[in-house]
Amino acid sequence: MPVTQGLIEDVADWASTWLAFRRASVGVPGLQYAIAWRGEVLVSGGDGLSDCQRGVPMSDAQLFRIASHSKTLTATLLMQLSDRDHPALGLDDRVGDHLPELSGRPGLAGIAQCRIGELAHHGSGISRDGIDGDYWQLARPFPDRDALLSLLEVSPSPFGPSERFHYSNLAYSLLGLIIERVSGASFSDLIAERIARPLGLADTAADYLEARAEEYAIGYSHALGGLGRLAIEHIPTNAMAPATGVTSTARDLVRFFSAHCEGDHTLLSEAAKRRMQHEQWQPRSGEGYALGLQTLKVGERRLIGHSGGYPGHITRTWCDPNDQLVVSVLTNATAAPASAWATGIFRLIDSLAQRPGHALSEEIEPRSFAGRFAGLWGAFDIASFDGQLYEVGLEGDDPSAALSELAITGADAAVLAKAPDGYASEGEPYRFERDLDGRVRAVRGESGMRAVALEDWAARVAQGDAIARPDAGAERPAD
Repeated sequence: MPVTQGLIEDVADWASTWLAFRRASVGVPGLQYAIAWRGEVLVSGGDGLSDCQRGVPMSDAQLFRIASHSKTLTATLLMQLSDRDHPALGLDDRVGDHLPELSGRPGLAGIAQCRIGELAHHGSGISRDGIDGDYWQLARPFPDRDALLSLLEVSPSPFGPSERFHYSNLAYSLLGLIIERVSGASFSDLIAERIARPLGLADTAADYLEARAEEYAIGYSHALGGLGRLAIEHIPTNAMAPATGVTSTARDLVRFFSAHCEGDHTLLSEAAKRRMQHEQWQPRSGEGYALGLQTLKVGERRLIGHSGGYPGHITRTWCDPNDQLVVSVLTNATAAPASAWATGIFRLIDSLAQRPGHALSEEIEPRSFAGRFAGLWGAFDIASFDGQLYEVGLEGDDPSAALSELAITGADAAVLAKAPDGYASEGEPYRFERDLDGRVRAVRGESGMRAVALEDWAARVAQGDAIARPDAGAERPAD
């Protein structure tokens, strides 16, 4: 089936419950999500807890520190300043052209020779976070302007300009200083006036908003090795805000990235967007980096976006600028798989779009089979996407990897028409059991096993009678 509005809307609706299930399965305290298509936010919401100590539920209103997403906003400001007949700031300008004071400091003279574009695509060779980056562990405040320059002065660049890709938060912090100098405005005012206001982003700001402290999702540390999670306070990132400080929400982020799609000229011209999205490096197989944008190849799609890692918040937004499809997933725990979840939604859409589909009955509604089911061997969804019926396994972070096609054969029957591999029960029947209201309460399918609605399975587990042991004297079928 092609990528249609119906398919996107069905996946968006399903993704809300899938993200909630995956969050609970891996023990992440909370998450926030949004999906937009062609400039319209199709779904946004939250799941889990924003504050575990007080039991505050997560919604789409909580504020997040979106960390390195900030680089995309900073690069957008850069492109606005450079996209003119007489640009105020050129990508080939040298750092020292706009910060001449660097040339007089021995430790900064080399950095003064770097070009602006090299800062933006991480080709400057500048140290990632300096010789002492414990501000990332909140051991001390993030550096202000003077502390940033002092840190740069004592942190030698490990590589020369344009020698290789070397991710650098310090380089983007320096880029922020240059943008402020050239524009004559603070980074905070530039984000408000040049990005948030034109797009109507009420929850996006350059750094931590002390006045809205109660609206932030509490961040939590990792739980690797079975450790308990620590609550992490939010603090300003000061001069490093252009690299990592921005506050936002998933809903605001999908609207911001929608402005980087084809046909939207709210922030940038088409030419400026092409330059910004042009890949400069390939730091990993299948992944690239442009100007403030990570890129990823998923099937035939080329995605742009960014991840973010602030103490206690792990975030990811991916955007297909051609299809104008954006997915954002924000989590409030270090080491949470936000990137895998956002990417998984794109993989599912592409996998569905490549399937031919099956003949539909005008009398049987595929949605009537839908539900979430569980048994001793796991949990799965029966879901309808654009009029077709599927089984989706729930064990992993890539739903396309556990996607099977079902062909409806009757009011309460289907056949497993196509499975991910030959180890499944392909070609075998599925039988559905309904209650008096017509809702499916159980499915007998894979390996001929019966699975019940997830809430029924959960109740059985809680009561301790989920496993139905055969009576000692009962007759069993032969192996």
